[in-house]
Parts: sequence; structure tokens; C-alpha cells
Amino acid sequence: MATCIWISTSSNDFNTAANWSSGSVPVAGDTVVFNGTGTAALTTNINQSTVAFAAIFIEQANAAQIGSLTTGGVATYFQHAAPNVYIGQQTGNGSPTGSQLVLLDSGATSCAYAIYDSANSTAVNAFLPPIQIKGSALTLDITGGNVGLAVRAGETATATINISQGGGVTVSSPALYLGTGVTLSSLKQDAGYVLNRTSNTVTAATINGGTYEYQGTGAHTTLTVSANSNNTGICYYSGTGTITTLNLDGQFNRTRDGRTVTITNTTLSSGFSLFLDNGVSGSTVFTNKPTLSGCSMSDGTFTTPIGDLV
Repeated sequence: MATCIWISTSSNDFNTAANWSSGSVPVAGDTVVFNGTGTAALTTNINQSTVAFAAIFIEQANAAQIGSLTTGGVATYFQHAAPNVYIGQQTGNGSPTGSQLVLLDSGATSCAYAIYDSANSTAVNAFLPPIQIKGSALTLDITGGNVGLAVRAGETATATINISQGGGVTVSSPALYLGTGVTLSSLKQDAGYVLNRTSNTVTAATINGGTYEYQGTGAHTTLTVSANSNNTGICYYSGTGTITTLNLDGQFNRTRDGRTVTITNTTLSSGFSLFLDNGVSGSTVFTNKPTLSGCSMSDGTFTTPIGDLV
């Protein structure tokens, strides 16, 4: 199977054979590569949802836009059926800037995304990340870059997500934005920033480092916020919805929102920080009194009306 590199400097059409290094339009089993050789945006005939490419590589050296955005903000995604997509790798020297707009939709295809970096500028994509993804069977491994998952009105996505700080040539801290239509099977966060506005239930979120800000209207089945000698997970819970189980030895912070949140079961471990004083006494409701695991209240930090803990 062929490796097909986008080489066009003028035509925007996926289905033009001359736009590809192979001299033919990519077909199932081919590897599709955007490495900066082609400078033209890919905006035409980008519904390739029935074509099972072997993989798609969008290197940091690629500055060409993939997908289109009208002046009215209507997005057209590059639709594909590749099982693996790699974005933001740097394979040469210098400091490539990346593409300001990458719109990818894997539909119902099970797809694993590895995201290393992104453009810093979003001039053509104001107020939204340069990389935007949607699909119903996603795995995202993010070590750098600015990424949005189903961030536009009416979009949906289902994903398992792992976020950590990359090494090597990765220069930007990972940042992820989740829209209201995201179904999050699990989130493991060791670094960076996550803003979650989903209206659906989060099955499991584990925050070992970085900042997790929840502004959604769904719920969390299990929320674990941890700390160790190197990192402290911080959770700003600024949305509504219940938390069935909260495990805490990092920071849980409700000072930014005064709406009522109910937590059924809470386990506090040494080093926990519990900040609930948002000016609305009783806005955090503990169904069951928090359990102390191998520690006492003096082993943690908390600012809260005492009524919120009993």
C-alpha cells in the first residue's frame, strides 16, 4: 500500500491525483501524510468516510488547513475511516508552527488519536482550538497542543482520554476542551488543562496533575483527585450534577460556583484540600459523612462551613 503525501500548492481537492506524491488519490490501506510539502488547504471532496486509510499523519510542519470554516462559523470536517491519526509530530529541524485549523471526523470508526502539539494561533478559528475532533468511538492520547472535542453546537463525541506532558520536541502544554455533547468513558489527566462542559455522565475521571475544570450539567460516577511529590491534581467543580464517589488527596474546589452539588460518598486522604466556601452555605451536600483514610482532618486543608461536611 502507498504512502500518499499532500503536495498541492494551489488545488484544494482531495480527489485530484496530481495533489498527491503517489500520483493517485489515496485509497483504503494507504497512509495519508501532511508534512508541509503541500501548502494548499484541503477543503474540497473531504468526505472520505468510507475509505479505511491505514493511518493519517498531520505533522507540525504542515501549516495547511484541513477542513473548512465559513465566515458564519459553519465547519466542514475531513471525514475519514482511519483507525490511527497522529497530529503535531516534529520530524525535522526548526520550529514549525502547525496548522491553524484541523477539523477531523471519524464518524462511527474506532479511532485512536495521538496528539503531540498544535498551532498557537487561532486567527482563522477565533475562540476555538486549532484542532477539533468528533466521532463516536475515540481514544485520545494528548501530550501537547490545544484540542477541542465536539466543541461546536449540536456536535457529539464518545471518548476515552489520556493526557500527560510530552517530552522531546513538544513545546506546548496540553489543553483540552470538551463540548456539551461529549460522552466521556474515562479521563486520566497527569498534566495540562481540561475544560469539561458535557451534559452527559462522566464514568471515571482521575486527575493526578494539572487542572480539571468542570462546568457541565451531567454527573460523575467516580471522581479521583490526587497528589504526589511531583504533581497535585486540582479540580474546580463549577457545574451541577451529582458525584457518586469522590476520592480526594489533591484539591477539590467549589469556590467559583454556588449552585447545589450532591456528593454521595467521599474519601479523604492525607494532603487533601477541600475548598467549598463559595458564599452559599450548604451548596455542597454530602449524602454520607466523608470518610478519612489513614489521616485526620488536620492532615488536610479545608475552608468550608462546617455544615457542608456533616
